[in-house]
Amino acid sequence: LYPSHYSGAVPPDTIAIRLDAGLAFGTGEHETTQGCLGAFERLAAAGHGVARMLDMGSGSGILAIAAAKLWRARVLACDNDAVAVEVAVENARTNRVASKFRATCGDGYGAPGIARRTPFDLIAANIVARPLIHMAPLLARHLHAQGAAVLSGILQDQAAAVAAAHEDCGLRVTDRHVRGEWTTLVLMHRTTIAGDVPF
Repeated sequence: LYPSHYSGAVPPDTIAIRLDAGLAFGTGEHETTQGCLGAFERLAAAGHGVARMLDMGSGSGILAIAAAKLWRARVLACDNDAVAVEVAVENARTNRVASKFRATCGDGYGAPGIARRTPFDLIAANIVARPLIHMAPLLARHLHAQGAAVLSGILQDQAAAVAAAHEDCGLRVTDRHVRGEWTTLVLMHRTTIAGDVPF
C-alpha cells in the first residue's frame, strides 16, 4: 500500500495498491483495514475462491480493490457517502481494476445494484459493531452458500456480540484476528464447515 506521492520501488512478488483516501476512510494504516487484508490473504492461501465480492461501507474502496487484484474478482463497493463512492471509483481507475469494479451509493443491502448481483462469494464490512449486528440477517441472505464474510471495526469487547448475531443467522466464526484493540472476524455458513471451529 502506498500513496501517490511515493516515488520508490514497489517490492517484487507483492500486490501493490496505490491509494489516496482523500475524504474517505481507508488508507490501509488502521488496524481494522489491516485485519481485513490479512483475512483476505489467509482465505486465498486456504484456496477460497472469489468471483464476486461486496465491500459494504467501502470508504476509499481499498478492500474491493484488494479483492479485485488478489482474486481477479468482480467487486461492488457500497457506501452511504456519495463522496466516498467517487473516491473509490477514482482509486479503482488508478489501480487499473475499473473493468472489474462497480460502486453504488445507498444505505446497506438496499443500495442499488446489490440485489442484482447477489449472492456474493465474499462480503467485507469494515464499519462498526452496531450496524454489523443489525445487518447480520441480510448478510447471511446475500452470502453464497460457500462464501465467506470478513467483518471488522469491532472492538475486542464487542466481538462476542457480533459473532452471536451472525451465528443466530446460520453463520459460524472460522477465523478471529486481533490487532491492537480491534478484532476481525471471518464467518461462513455453518453447513459448509466440517466440525467445530473454536472462537
